[in-house]
Amino acid sequence: MGDIKINEKNSLTLVKVNLGCGPSGIDGWINYDWGILPLISKIPFLQRIIFSFRLLPSFYSAKWPKLELVNIQKKLPLKDESVNYIYCSHVLEHFEPWEALGVLKECKRIMKTGGVLRIVTPDIRKLIDIYLNSGNNARAARLLCNMWWGFDKDRQPTSFLEKLSRRFTREHLWNYDEEEMTALIKSAGFNHVSLVSVGKGEVPDIDRLDSPKMANTSLYVEVKKI
Repeated sequence: MGDIKINEKNSLTLVKVNLGCGPSGIDGWINYDWGILPLISKIPFLQRIIFSFRLLPSFYSAKWPKLELVNIQKKLPLKDESVNYIYCSHVLEHFEPWEALGVLKECKRIMKTGGVLRIVTPDIRKLIDIYLNSGNNARAARLLCNMWWGFDKDRQPTSFLEKLSRRFTREHLWNYDEEEMTALIKSAGFNHVSLVSVGKGEVPDIDRLDSPKMANTSLYVEVKKI
C-alpha cells in the first residue's frame, strides 16, 4: 500500500479496512473478502451465466462492493501501523478460535496507535435469552440450533440447487459472549476493549455498516490500540 496522502484540509486521510466484507462493503473502505462468491462477483460475465442458468440460488446474486480478494487468515497486504479503522462483522465465528486469534494479531500489526477495531459476532447470551424467552413456542430448540450454526442446519437439501447452496454455506465454528470475546482480544495483545451497541461507537460509517436486523442476536465490541 502506498504512502498515505494529505487531503485538501491538511489532515491525514483515514485508512479504513472491512475484513470479510461480503455484499455489505461500502465505498471509502478497503473491502477484503475471499471465496467463490467474492470471486464470482468480480467476473460479471461469469456471474450472468451462473445466474441465468440458475446454477446458484438467486439470493447469491446480491450486488457486491468493489473488493480485493484477500484471505484474511493469512498476512494482510498492508504495512505495519498503517490503518486507522477496521470493521469485522460476522466473520470471526466462521473460524476456529486459533484462526480468529491470528486474524486479530494481524489487525494489531496493521493498526496505528489510537486506531479502532470494531468486531461484531453472534452473542451467546442473546441467543440463549431468545431460547429461554420463547415461552410455549414450538421448536424453540430448533431455532436456537439454527442461530448457533448460522443457517437452517436441520433442513435436508433435496434439489440440486439446495445441495449446491449447502456447499457454499459457511457454518459457525465458534461462538462468543462478552467474556469469551474479551479473552480472545486480550490474547491478541490488546488491552482496551469496550462493549458497544448497534450503530454506536467510534468507528465511522457504522450507521451504514451495522445491520439493525442483526442487533437482537449480535455482540458489538470496539478495541483501541493504545
